Amino acid sequence: VCVDGFWGSVCGDGFDQKAALVICREFGYSKLQTKPAVFINSQFGEGTGPIIGQVTCAGNENSLQECSIGSIVGHYCPHDKDLSVDCKGVYYSVAVSVSPSDGPHPIGSTLNLTCSIYPLPPDDVTYQWTSSE
Repeated sequence: VCVDGFWGSVCGDGFDQKAALVICREFGYSKLQTKPAVFINSQFGEGTGPIIGQVTCAGNENSLQECSIGSIVGHYCPHDKDLSVDCKGVYYSVAVSVSPSDGPHPIGSTLNLTCSIYPLPPDDVTYQWTSSE
């Protein structure tokens, strides 16, 4: 999640299926065949940055931002309790390649970056790519 311009995570304590359904819907999984799996102990690795706590959803929201968010926490919910949600049992593999691959490259060189995601995410999910020089 992005909080005041900083990327962070959501505390798994007290997180329920309704909120997990909202997260899955936000990422394009609107027609789930099974309930999403909720892991409250940083199942896929610990995050960094601010931690959102006390998230309450009715279950019909389209985005986590529409849910009630109690506070930014950290003192009682460390990153080893970060939330993980498995919407479909599909894990994405992301690979980034740089060409030309031989380096070092002098300042001002043109490099081509290719990002591959497998399997392909749903069509209605968008990603933002930011480039800096």
